Amino acid sequence: MGCACWRRRASRPRAEASASQVAALIRQIRAERITAVFIEGQRSRAVLERLAADAGVAPRGRLYADTLSPPDGPAPDYEAMVRHNLGLIVPAMLG
Repeated sequence: MGCACWRRRASRPRAEASASQVAALIRQIRAERITAVFIEGQRSRAVLERLAADAGVAPRGRLYADTLSPPDGPAPDYEAMVRHNLGLIVPAMLG
């Protein structure tokens, strides 16, 4: 069992992934037999869901790292952020 993180490097911050970037990531997910994907921060959930469906993996939710959620969200402070992220990552690693 392993865990790895990939972050798309964009030439423009907040830009959506290009079709070729998504295709390359799908190939990598399949080649490395990745079983779960997460979205980070405020990125588009639609991109994650399309990526997951095309790669045949489970979208496991939104992780918070560089940002917190709104006050009424799942990660309004640091402790809640860690608990939220672990609550998504651990079940994904266990299958």
